[in-house]
Amino acid sequence: MGRNLVHLITGSSVSNSVKTRFASLSQDGRLTVTKVTSVRGSLPILHFHYQLSEQRNASWETVFTSDSLFLEIPEGSLPEGSKEGLTSLLMFSEEKLGVSHVFLWFSKSRGDQALLTRTFHYIGFEIVKPGHPLIPPRADLVFLGYSMSPTCPESEED
Repeated sequence: MGRNLVHLITGSSVSNSVKTRFASLSQDGRLTVTKVTSVRGSLPILHFHYQLSEQRNASWETVFTSDSLFLEIPEGSLPEGSKEGLTSLLMFSEEKLGVSHVFLWFSKSRGDQALLTRTFHYIGFEIVKPGHPLIPPRADLVFLGYSMSPTCPESEED
């Protein structure tokens, strides 16, 4: 799936023969974040793994640009508890990566499009209209966006 994400965002493909590097970014409590980059320097792919219980987990694969994170919603139903994992992903993205936007995307042909849109709306995602400058021009996909609130620098006391 990572190659599809990079192609979606950049319009270029990543060859299977390109060497990749793996680096652990965080392993904190139930959230593990791993960064995958190619030697050629394409956009990094971040793997978010959230342990819901001993037997269940939620995994998200994302592409990280300079100030945005792009996340594909895989086909099929969302795992129970994935809202908790996605919330951890959003917190990590804002606090550790400093992103200003997180974009989810899925096919317009999905039968559960209305349910997905409503579910993610409750978390704070909004539909992104086609032509938005931060998303790729894809008429076959629905994009939902989450804008991080700007963080205010701590006031200094004299």
